[in-house]
Amino acid sequence: MATRRKVLVIPYVRAQRGGGVLLMVVKDKSHDEWTFISGGCKLYETSEQSASRELKEETRAAVHLDLSRCACTQFAIETDYREPAELAADVGKVTTRYHIYLVDITGYKSIASIVRNFRRRSGSVHGVYDENSDIHATTSGHS
Repeated sequence: MATRRKVLVIPYVRAQRGGGVLLMVVKDKSHDEWTFISGGCKLYETSEQSASRELKEETRAAVHLDLSRCACTQFAIETDYREPAELAADVGKVTTRYHIYLVDITGYKSIASIVRNFRRRSGSVHGVYDENSDIHATTSGHS
C-alpha cells in the first residue's frame, strides 16, 4: 500500500483580550472558500520543510518561518479518504498521512502587517503559482 504525505499548517495568534485565539486562513481561488494552509510533501522534503514551504507560498511570503526551528505543536493522522481526482490517478489503495502544525505566530508580525503584505504581493511569489486570493485571521467558527 502506498502512502501520500501532506501537511496542514494552522498559524494562530493569541488574542489580547478574552484568552482566545485568531486562526490564520487563506481564501482558495479555485473553490472560493476559506481554508487552512495545506499541500503535498515533495519526495525529498521532511514534513517540516514542506510545511515551511507551503506556509511561505500560500501566504505570498507574508509569513516565512522555518518550522523545524519553531516551537509549534505537531501531530499526524492517517486516512484512506481520497479526492475524486486522486482516486482516478491512484492504482491500488493509498493512505494519506497528514502532518498537522499548529504554529503560534503571536509577536511575529501584526495581523494587519501580514494581510497588507499578502495583498501587496499579488501574482506569483518566487515563481510559485498564486493559488489564494486573500488572507485573514478569524475566531474559530467564523469567516
